[in-house]
Amino acid sequence: MNSDFAVLMVLLLTLTISACQTTHQSAKLSQPTLTVPDDRLDPSPDFEEIVIPIRVHILCSAESKHLNFTCTDAEITAWFEQANTIWRTAAIHWDIESFVYEEPNNPADFDQIVELGRDADPEERRSIVHSTYPLDQKLTPGWNIFFINRMAFGNGVYSAKNGSILIGENGPDSELNPSILAHELGHSLGLRHTPERYNLMAKRQPGIDPKDKIRLNLEQIERARTIATSGNPFPGRDNESRILSDAREMDCWENPRTDYAQEAF
Repeated sequence: MNSDFAVLMVLLLTLTISACQTTHQSAKLSQPTLTVPDDRLDPSPDFEEIVIPIRVHILCSAESKHLNFTCTDAEITAWFEQANTIWRTAAIHWDIESFVYEEPNNPADFDQIVELGRDADPEERRSIVHSTYPLDQKLTPGWNIFFINRMAFGNGVYSAKNGSILIGENGPDSELNPSILAHELGHSLGLRHTPERYNLMAKRQPGIDPKDKIRLNLEQIERARTIATSGNPFPGRDNESRILSDAREMDCWENPRTDYAQEAF
């Protein structure tokens, strides 16, 4: 009986992933749009384009509506196209290497954290959130991003420990848009939050639509390109000196103790 039950569970899991993949590849939904003034986002003529391969992981769950991502592959591709418009000012291009469909870990624990919201213990919340996504199909070396339906806080978070981005179709305060995606990609390139108005890496700013936060300054561009050329995501504050040792512009890396695993917007 136990053997039959195990076979049944494997079959159900396989059917869930298969159905999820079919849905994401075949559904046709409206595409996101972002109006970006070209004159603010043209790259410097001194920058050679850096192409960053990134693997997209879509989490599918029959147990958790919060973890079960519902948007299509086409929508994700469109988000990346719009994010690339923002990152063009740094001559950085994000190239989707593949789509992977996976079952998340700990769906019950994640749902509980979402329901508690900001009342959840911050350390417990962080631990559960970062244990949710499976790591056995990661692109290594390289960049990885995991999509779920709803984040427990913010719209996304980058984990330097796992070298991965977790991002939600929905968050407590807003829905995913291309500038939020570009913002989280920025954290994976070592960029920290800034109070600079309309900057891509700014947190929530009263009176400013998140979609309008698209600017990058020269120091951010230099920093991002340094990480991009290393071939791996930002390794965290305790390991940054290893990457920075060969960087030409050392003075653009101030305040190395900043926490980069932060929620967006």
